[in-house]
Amino acid sequence: MTTLGVLIHGPEVIDEGETGEALARLRKAGFEVEAALGGITGKTAVIDAGLQHTVDISKDMKPSEVLKYFLKRDLEFIVLVNHAKTETSGFMLGEGILRNFVDSGGATENISFVQLEYCSRIIIRWRVNAEDEALFKVITGLFTEFEVREPYKLESRCKKESNLVYRELKGVHPGEKIVVNGVIVGMATRGASDFPLELLAEIKLYSEYLPKAQELAFTQEQRYLHFLWDVLDKRPISVVVDFAIPFRRIIAKRLFKRCGNNFIAEENVRFNFGQNLELGNDVFMNRGVYLDTKGGLVLGDFVALTEGVEIYTHTHSESEHSRRSYGRVVINAFAKIYAHATILPGVTVGEQAIIAAKALVSKDVAPNMVVAGSPAKVIRERKTNGRSGAGLGHIWLYDAAFQK
Repeated sequence: MTTLGVLIHGPEVIDEGETGEALARLRKAGFEVEAALGGITGKTAVIDAGLQHTVDISKDMKPSEVLKYFLKRDLEFIVLVNHAKTETSGFMLGEGILRNFVDSGGATENISFVQLEYCSRIIIRWRVNAEDEALFKVITGLFTEFEVREPYKLESRCKKESNLVYRELKGVHPGEKIVVNGVIVGMATRGASDFPLELLAEIKLYSEYLPKAQELAFTQEQRYLHFLWDVLDKRPISVVVDFAIPFRRIIAKRLFKRCGNNFIAEENVRFNFGQNLELGNDVFMNRGVYLDTKGGLVLGDFVALTEGVEIYTHTHSESEHSRRSYGRVVINAFAKIYAHATILPGVTVGEQAIIAAKALVSKDVAPNMVVAGSPAKVIRERKTNGRSGAGLGHIWLYDAAFQK
């Protein structure tokens, strides 16, 4: 008796009762069936349909990982059961699963892989080994209302230019979430985009019209990364922190002069030259932070900038506005800058120092000192209770979220 591996991709195919129907047909024909859920959705649908003892939902696997799992269990004939929104998106799903399987080291010659696509009642013959032809014929005989279709040719939908990778997306409707490698990266809009893509090749940033741009010229990659950083905050997804914080971190790693681990940036953090910004590990920036980085800005490990902090590294002559002077700002490890404080060019803030809310800092701040006022003056030493460094507990969010 042949055992089939059945990959369920939900929740639509489960909610419509098609998963139960497909499994029943296969079992009635004498097949042993091992079924597993693949993908980021569908668990609740499996439970609601009473299939949790039939479909394995315990392993949180991507579809391509289910293929590998079945192969380890010597299940070499795999059936994907799916109900896509369109026939095109059904084909894209099957293609993507196979592509990810291959890209992660899987060998397609080891498997036969077919897709029962309930959207348009088709069986997509992605790959059938010669020794499995008879088995494939039996399966098509069980689903006679399904038309057998040959797969699309697997061709790359990615292109690389200037160290950036562009990926073509197909088969999505306006309003649908776009998922790439298990991560929600955006939402489909009506038409190709609500931004005229032809303008991307010609965009200029505000910072490129500043005199410092002659020294800190943008590469095309830096220009696009800066554009992505700013555009994100114009979208509703910018408040979905499980996406937005990691996405900003990805940009920072490529755009900033240096970016350590566990960087957290909230909404509406702005800077003018990311390539002149250096961050240590575990730096935190709350919403509304503004960083003038023309003269260079360095933030040490576990530095916090809270709501509305502004840091400036340049100033203008009073007698001739076009004359500018620049001063690098350095904020050393474990310092905290509280809400709406302003730091002026050339300032160094010592380790573990604290800048009080709305302070205007024009001079260096010694380590472990607390300063307040306008202009800022030392009011006392920081109360550390004998602790220092990591002992100060600079954990920014509950349960150290995004710092693990």
